[in-house]
Amino acid sequence: MVVSLKPFEVKTAVIGLFTGKSPVVFIPIVKDIQLLKFYYSIWEKLKQMGEDISDYYSPQSWFPHISLAYEDVTKENIRIVLRKLSFMDFNWSFEVDNISFIYEPNGQIGELKHRIDFER
Repeated sequence: MVVSLKPFEVKTAVIGLFTGKSPVVFIPIVKDIQLLKFYYSIWEKLKQMGEDISDYYSPQSWFPHISLAYEDVTKENIRIVLRKLSFMDFNWSFEVDNISFIYEPNGQIGELKHRIDFER
């Protein structure tokens, strides 16, 4: 697959929490037109190669975010995590200049398998 992309900027603003049996503390990334176009182009290329691809990751359902804490978030420690993070500034802006695939089997520490740098 040949990818010819230029770096682009993304923004964040708040802290978030996916609730449920295994909560995730995260920073949502603003889902603007530029990011959606990028994601849609990747989605279209990869879904042609995959099997049984979940609509959960389709551009319409996708929720871009930076995970801060997961798997070890418990009823006992979530209050401490949120107390600490709730007074921090998450109004960030940064450049995306690559796409990487990190393989993380069975909860093991992830390993970088592939990285594609964008053209400058």
